[in-house]
Amino acid sequence: MKSCSTLLMVAMPLAMLLSGCVATPQKDGSTLLRLNIPGLTPQAAPVAAQPSEPSGGSNASEAAPSATGPSGVPITQTALSGIFTKHPYGGTGAGTFPRVALTFTDWSRSDCWTADAVIWWGTRKSERVRQFYVCPRGGLGTAINGAAGLHLFVEQTSALSNTGNVRGDGPTPPMLAVPMTMPIPPGTNMFNDVIMQIIADTGWQAGSPVTDFWIVGFKKSS
Repeated sequence: MKSCSTLLMVAMPLAMLLSGCVATPQKDGSTLLRLNIPGLTPQAAPVAAQPSEPSGGSNASEAAPSATGPSGVPITQTALSGIFTKHPYGGTGAGTFPRVALTFTDWSRSDCWTADAVIWWGTRKSERVRQFYVCPRGGLGTAINGAAGLHLFVEQTSALSNTGNVRGDGPTPPMLAVPMTMPIPPGTNMFNDVIMQIIADTGWQAGSPVTDFWIVGFKKSS
């Protein structure tokens, strides 16, 4: 933080006119300097405070996420990360698990969407994954594999067992993997980008005769 004496040394011509300098700390970390100049109205000049060294010498931007960032944790830090890679479809028919029912809870951002999910490990065993976010990262690999994966994901149908047009958290999936109506602004590609990223992060692949991954819908968290 610059002291009054330092400012006087830097501004020598002005220093000749100064009769006093009062420094007042502000709540936002800056310092308010009041310069008393004879013949002129006292002026106030805010000077930004120097950033303090974080404890332990760590980078402050890495220690805490931005206040304006998405809520929750990234999908890669949840049980959904690589779930279908770890438990691929093995050709066992209608009893295939795991299954994932996903509900978007915040789709207002242009960089990341937030969601909740229910993982079904069996007809009576489930696991809830709350408030995670997906941020499309793009890249050549996602672009090449994502378009094909998105097409197969949207076209999933459960010929053996489904709840028709009633969309729920499972374990039985609805007739279609994706809702017919979605509250998404016209012209945006965020839905496609988010789904392609989810496919990449979960390792989902087509092949099961029963829809094993579906979008329940869009419901803002309360």
